[in-house]
Amino acid sequence: MSTIAVTGASGFCGSHVAVAAAASIRLSLTAVENLSDACLDAAGWPPGAYNIADPAPYDRDRAVRAVLRAHGVRARIRHVPPAVARTAARAAQVLGRLRPATEPPLTLYAVDQLAGPVVLDVSKAESRGWTARRVLADYTAAVPSVT
Repeated sequence: MSTIAVTGASGFCGSHVAVAAAASIRLSLTAVENLSDACLDAAGWPPGAYNIADPAPYDRDRAVRAVLRAHGVRARIRHVPPAVARTAARAAQVLGRLRPATEPPLTLYAVDQLAGPVVLDVSKAESRGWTARRVLADYTAAVPSVT
């Protein structure tokens, strides 16, 4: 899947997850299997840019919730203004430099990826015969159960 990850994509605070934006948005996500299929198929395509994503965009909050649940995290999603999330991410990245061997819990990249809608038009790749075969539910079903 694309950028949603249990750590780094959202800020954890007990049983709450902070996500930038006032309301949920639509996001295109890309299963790595869909991307690898497209890379193999593209060997015979004309040169150019091709968007690759799962068959349909996802509701961001539902996708984040599904990924968290797949990893055994039950949390309530809270929306925070993007400016607040970016400030927290900058602080986390600066503090993260004190421990260079670890990833900061929140990054500007993660905030930017989840703060605004991004819906890709994959029709150019589909016109070449490529079809997305994986969806987010395939990913969440494959995560080993947490006990």
